[in-house]
Amino acid sequence: MKHPGTRKEIYAAISLTVLALLFAALSWGCGVFPSVPASETPSPGSLSSSTEGPEATLDVPETAGTEPAATATLEPLLTPETTPSPEAAVTPVWPENEYNIGTGNERAAAVIGALAAPEAEILTAPQIEDANRRMAAESDAITDVLIFPDTFAGETLAEMLAAAKLPSKPLYDAGGREYTDEELEAILANRNLEGIPASQPVKPGIVVNRTDLKRFPTDGEFHSGPGTHVDLIQDTELYLGMPVWIMRESSDGAFLFVQSYWYSGWVKAEDVAVSESREAWLAFADPAEFAVVTEARLDIDGVQADMGVKLPLAGISADGTAYEIDVPARGENGALEAVRKTLPANCVHKGYLAYTYANFVAQAFKYLGTDYAWGGIKGGVDCSSYVASVMRSFGFLLPRDTKDQQNTVGTGIDLTGRTEAEIAESIRSQGQSVPVAIYNKGHVKFYLPGPDGSDRVIQAPGSGKQVSESALDNIGAIVSVRVLNG
Repeated sequence: MKHPGTRKEIYAAISLTVLALLFAALSWGCGVFPSVPASETPSPGSLSSSTEGPEATLDVPETAGTEPAATATLEPLLTPETTPSPEAAVTPVWPENEYNIGTGNERAAAVIGALAAPEAEILTAPQIEDANRRMAAESDAITDVLIFPDTFAGETLAEMLAAAKLPSKPLYDAGGREYTDEELEAILANRNLEGIPASQPVKPGIVVNRTDLKRFPTDGEFHSGPGTHVDLIQDTELYLGMPVWIMRESSDGAFLFVQSYWYSGWVKAEDVAVSESREAWLAFADPAEFAVVTEARLDIDGVQADMGVKLPLAGISADGTAYEIDVPARGENGALEAVRKTLPANCVHKGYLAYTYANFVAQAFKYLGTDYAWGGIKGGVDCSSYVASVMRSFGFLLPRDTKDQQNTVGTGIDLTGRTEAEIAESIRSQGQSVPVAIYNKGHVKFYLPGPDGSDRVIQAPGSGKQVSESALDNIGAIVSVRVLNG
C-alpha cells in the first residue's frame, strides 16, 4: 500500500523550506485511581520523579475493537505535593503470577516455564535504540517526528494532500448507504487545498486520545459494498501521547492533516492538542522520565491508553504500588495541558520493560481474545499493529505495515532453496532463545516454542477472529522470517 508523504519526500520538503527562508482492555486487575484536581496538576515542563493502512489480512470482524476496560474502584492517593505513606497508598488487585500476564493465564505461564533462560536480557536499551536508528535509516515508512520543522514546503504539502485518491465507486457508508457524487465532492473540497503558502507553518501536536488516521478529512467510512467491513480510507490508529506535526486544517476546522511517526493523514482535531512551546511538546514527545502502559488497553477516565504508550512520570508512591502520570489533554482553544492521574503500578512500568523472553511472552498473551480490526479502526488491532504494540513495550519502534516490517525488523533468515521442513527447523532453533516474527504475504505472527516441544504461533488472524494461539502451519506461504534480536 503506497501512502503519501514518505520519509524522503518529507525531509526533502524540510530542506526546500530551509533554503527558501519536522482485550478488550486486557486490564487484569488494572484500574485508574481518581485523578488529582486540575488545580494541582503541574505543567509538562515541571515534571519530576521521586524514584527511578496496514498490510494485515484484508478481512475484519463484524465488530472491530473491544469493550472498554472496567475502572476499578480505588481510594485516591495523596496529592503530588505530599509523599504518600504506605498506609495511604492502595494496593490494587494483583495478578497471581510474577510475570503480570493476568490471573489464570496458565498457558502463558507454561510457555514461560518451559523456556531455557526466560529472564536473560536479549538486548539492552542502547542496543534497542541502535535497532530503531537502523530501521529508520532503512525504511521510507518511518519519519523521525522529533526532528521538528518550523515550516514545510507548501508545494510538497499540496502534493501530499492531493495524492490520496477516492476508491473506485460506488462507495458506501457504514450503514450501507451509497455516497452521492455531491457528498464525495464535499469531502474532497474539505481538504482545504486552496491558499497553501509557499512556506507552511507547522505546529507541534500531541495525540490526547487514540484516534483513527484517514486519507480524507471525514468521519465517514468508505466501503466497497453494503455489509463489507474494511474502511477503504482507514490507514492506521494513532495512540495517546504520540507526537505529530500539524500541517493543515480542513476547511470546516474539524480535522487536522498531520505527520506521525508512521503515516501522514487526517485525524479529528478534537483528538490532538496544540503545544504553545517546543519545551511543553517535548515533555510528552520525548520525556526524560516516563512510564509505559503494560496492559493491552488501559482506560484512564475514558481515555484509551494502549500497550507501549509512554507518558511522563511525575512520581511513584513510597511503597511502589502507584504511579503518578501526566496525561495530555486539550485545554482552552485546543492547547496542550497535562492532567495528573494516579495509576496502579501493575498497569504501568517505569521506563520500557526489560527485553527478556519472559516479558515478551507475557506481553503477547495480554492481547489474547482481542478482536481483529483492519487498520486498528474503532480501537481494535490488526496483525502488524499487534506485533508493533508488543514490541513497543520494550522500546522498539517498528514500521507500521507488514511489507515494511518484513524487510527491516530484526535479522532475516535466508529462506532461499530451503524445504518446508528446513524452514520450520530454522524457526524452531532460533525461537528457543529469541522471539521470532513470521511473515506471510500481508500478514505477520509471532512464533512460540510450545512447552511440549510443538511449534506454535500467536497472532491477530483476520476477519471475525481474535488474537489467539495456534499451531504453526502454512509454512510454504512464509515469505520472511525475522529474528527479533536487533
